[in-house]
Amino acid sequence: MKAVIVEIRGNHAAALSDDGIVRQVKNRQYAVGQEILMGVPACRKTVLVRRSACVAAVAILLSTSAWAYCTPYSYVSLDVNPSIEYMVNRFGRVLNCSAVNGDGADIVDNLRLNHQTIQDAVSETIQTIEDAGYFSEGDADIMITASSKSHQQSEELAAQLRKAALEEAAKDNLNVNLEAVAVDREYVQQAKELGVTPGKLVLVDKLKDSSSNLSGEEIKTWLDSPVRDLMKQLQENKKEEKAASQNGQGKDNQDTTTPANPANPANPDNNGQSETAKANSKGNSAGNKPVKKAATETKGNHGRKDTKAANQNKNANK
Repeated sequence: MKAVIVEIRGNHAAALSDDGIVRQVKNRQYAVGQEILMGVPACRKTVLVRRSACVAAVAILLSTSAWAYCTPYSYVSLDVNPSIEYMVNRFGRVLNCSAVNGDGADIVDNLRLNHQTIQDAVSETIQTIEDAGYFSEGDADIMITASSKSHQQSEELAAQLRKAALEEAAKDNLNVNLEAVAVDREYVQQAKELGVTPGKLVLVDKLKDSSSNLSGEEIKTWLDSPVRDLMKQLQENKKEEKAASQNGQGKDNQDTTTPANPANPANPDNNGQSETAKANSKGNSAGNKPVKKAATETKGNHGRKDTKAANQNKNANK
């Protein structure tokens, strides 16, 4: 019988077995999350073992470690066309793996992922999907979402899963097109209400933003489509948007070309020089005032010279 170590206290450890019972075992240098094999107790010891198990179960279930191990902490989804979701505890161990669509059910039937790290679980899932023939001609389109207690934790988990998925794809020389994004709990709940994974919902929302006037029936069709088709359509929409943007910029540049001479349209070669000439003319007009003053001063000097000469002649006559 299989069991997983949920707590360690000195020379003893608590193991959660497949039948849902927490049993106390001798600590053989175990680690929390480690999977072990437990023997079935002999019949003559059944009563004693049950009593011991009950006492151990009560003590351990009340402890923080056991509670934390058994409590879902993060949510992960993986989409190719098989859509699969994982419930993960705070130690990064898979508590449950389930299918979201029919193709996912075929994959999950071949997986035993409980108590594995979520990174190992995602890697094994990708390998199983490849073995099932979902990656055509070596091209792998994969969508992963991660949701945890905080946005930062969600982003960190998404980055870890992205790395694990790329490493697994590299082992088989897959040409992978991968997105791994963080989502919040509300987004996960919204996806559940629609019967899809958050990953599919993320892609369809992007498609809605890049398309115009998608009908409800079209949206439903896209929600049921493989990730490969969604990513391909998004790429096509981006190309069309880029082409339209470039054409629009060219037209705007042509329409907004500045006239050669907005101040004097009759003289297109002037390039606005009439405005400069007008300003210079105004400046010269203003500069004439000091010149006029200087002329006045000169006139005054000539008047003083004439008076002096008249006085000299008057004195000579006397």
